[in-house]
Amino acid sequence: MKRALIIVIVSVFISCTTQLPGTYKGGNYVQFFFDYQVILNLSREYISSPYPYAPYVSLSEMNQQDTVYFRLHIAGEVSKEPRHVRLIQYKDTTNTWALYPQAGVNYIGFDDPIMLEALTIPGDSAYINIPIVVKYDPASAGTYQSFQLDFQLIDSEDLEVGEQFLSKGRFSFYQN
Repeated sequence: MKRALIIVIVSVFISCTTQLPGTYKGGNYVQFFFDYQVILNLSREYISSPYPYAPYVSLSEMNQQDTVYFRLHIAGEVSKEPRHVRLIQYKDTTNTWALYPQAGVNYIGFDDPIMLEALTIPGDSAYINIPIVVKYDPASAGTYQSFQLDFQLIDSEDLEVGEQFLSKGRFSFYQN
């Protein structure tokens, strides 16, 4: 009986091993935040909206610039170094009612030095709110114009685009 008890105790100690959780082994990704404000457009694509939701912005001589924010989430390994995100404007083929804004005229372009700084994610961050800055065009003063800015994430040196259906954003604004 003593021998059986010793065998059981020794086998319990021998069979116990420490199991460490696995670590993530994959790429580093960026995508727009998914919430109920994501729009399913006519092309069956998901388009992100500003966070928190802003339906539109009105620009005029009194309000010559405004900013909305889009939230981006990072997936992958933690980095202590800053990482860069890239955005480009694209033309939505289903847009038949609004004008396409011009970078530098109607909004601050994604390659502008101010935006390049804003599109840098600090180290140890899992998300960032990126600004989209729209501007009043004095050359069009007195005319009502409606704009739709469609943009999408593209791969950068630091981050790849994550879920493709969370890679596009849209913002509508108008000026009087």
